[in-house]
Amino acid sequence: MAAEWWQTVDLDLASNTAQSNGLLLTGVLIFPADEAAPIAVPAMTRRRKGGRPPRDDWDLFAAEVVRVMALDAGSIGRTELRRHMKLWAGKNMDPQPNDRTIERKVDALVAASLTAD
Repeated sequence: MAAEWWQTVDLDLASNTAQSNGLLLTGVLIFPADEAAPIAVPAMTRRRKGGRPPRDDWDLFAAEVVRVMALDAGSIGRTELRRHMKLWAGKNMDPQPNDRTIERKVDALVAASLTAD
């Protein structure tokens, strides 16, 4: 996001959200200026109700979507974001989910009004 946007932001580190001018970002990660790794990410534990464990780590996927959106100041288009996430999944998820699954996850995470196309 642009520096001007962050000057008016209401940042809630407990819930990892940032809000300004009606725009709400969830899953916000804080990075030091000179490093690429987050300095503090609260541990999220979920109690599963049984059944097969999840095959893919969709929390990391969501974190990458937020990172890309934040670095691009929200001007990235949905098609470009989907393309980036397919490449990211190919490098970071084994086995890689199919393209349609990745597209659905991106669509579920990012409101249509937040992308350029």
